[in-house]
Amino acid sequence: MGIINRPGVKSAARDFIRGGRRSVLGLSTVYIAILLLLNGIDALFYYITDGDSLSMFVTVLVGLMSTILSAGYTLFCMGIVRGEETPFSVLFDGFGMAGRVIWLTVLMGLKIFLWSMLFWIPGIVAAYRYRFALYNLLENPELSASQAIALSGIQTNGMKAQLFWLDLSFIGWIFLTVVTAGVAWVYLTPYMQLADLGYYEAGKRVISPFPSRFSEDGEQF
Repeated sequence: MGIINRPGVKSAARDFIRGGRRSVLGLSTVYIAILLLLNGIDALFYYITDGDSLSMFVTVLVGLMSTILSAGYTLFCMGIVRGEETPFSVLFDGFGMAGRVIWLTVLMGLKIFLWSMLFWIPGIVAAYRYRFALYNLLENPELSASQAIALSGIQTNGMKAQLFWLDLSFIGWIFLTVVTAGVAWVYLTPYMQLADLGYYEAGKRVISPFPSRFSEDGEQF
């Protein structure tokens, strides 16, 4: 895996936000609003029940729903990258494969936890190794969770450090979300997601000639 042009990938991500066939910022606003609502419900139940078993059940349910919604949001962003006419209803498409998405999340969490028991650094490396597993499952539903994870391991070979520096490059934006009381998350959420998909497109070419709207140097086709 060669060096990916991070500025080029991030520039392409910004272009997607500005020129998507559907309003990326509009969908991101809806997505974040739903997550805030779910977390508000969770906090309300905890306050009312004083953290009893019902509160724990609601917390788990909110966590599962957030995971599934995240998959739907990822599907929307993948459609933007492919230049498709992606409806906002895609946000809820994750519920159609909820069981597989949840099992993938559980399996990845278990693997990362086991690696973390050796020391925290192997756990971080494992998290980057499995970075593309959800993308693989969403794009190729015929894959099992284990296959999606194994495929991610191949795709991220030689790319983990680059993904780490990609994450660090958003530190300024994360600080901006703090000083704007979270308002900047509406832009940062799709920005980070679309940039990450740019790296995924590069990773796919390691083992498969899937079509991509990102060129070899990170620029948008």
